Amino acid sequence: YHVTPGDDVSDHGFDSLYEMTTSWGKDVGRVLGSGRHLLLMVDDLLDLSRIEVDGVKLAIEAIDLALLMHEIVELVEISIDLRGNAFQVDIAPDLGVISTDRKAFTQILLNLLSNAFKYTHEGQVALRVRRASLNEEDVEDDAIEVIVEDSGEGMSEEDLKKVFGAFVQADDSYTRVHEGVGLGLAIASKLAEALEVTLDVVSTRGEGTRFSLTLPRVHSSFEA
Repeated sequence: YHVTPGDDVSDHGFDSLYEMTTSWGKDVGRVLGSGRHLLLMVDDLLDLSRIEVDGVKLAIEAIDLALLMHEIVELVEISIDLRGNAFQVDIAPDLGVISTDRKAFTQILLNLLSNAFKYTHEGQVALRVRRASLNEEDVEDDAIEVIVEDSGEGMSEEDLKKVFGAFVQADDSYTRVHEGVGLGLAIASKLAEALEVTLDVVSTRGEGTRFSLTLPRVHSSFEA
């Protein structure tokens, strides 16, 4: 369909012109969406390859954890598709200061939260942060616990066994519906190991997933 200079648009019909522009807009939207998806995939591949080749290079520093957590929440709200989910945030006000790598810790949480929102639709995703102990029998305040929990699709026992592997998603029906190549959790796992973080997951198919992180308040390499 072609409109030449001097043509009277009304002769061709405004409805046809509207349909054309609407179709073009949808096509452009698809292209832009695919481009963003490819960029994210490339970023994940580069991150994982750097970790595999060079290991994780940390910049440990003293950090006001409550402040950092609120910054992460803001990042989630502006950069992740919430997919109609309620985002519940419970950050204890007395978290104090921890020593960790800001960038690595932030990436772990963004990857976990992105995963939670990806596999949950019009449900709930919760982020909870509180003081904890590295030893269950010890009341000493030497750790922080972070919980990322969703009411989404959940995983089978077989999926749980390989959830932190590279290029892994849940079963094929999930892979067909959800974008990604399954690198986010693999990256989170490797970063968690470098940060001396214990990363656990509990999930039931059809009932949701709960990731928990326990990190020491002071990283072993920190020098005050």
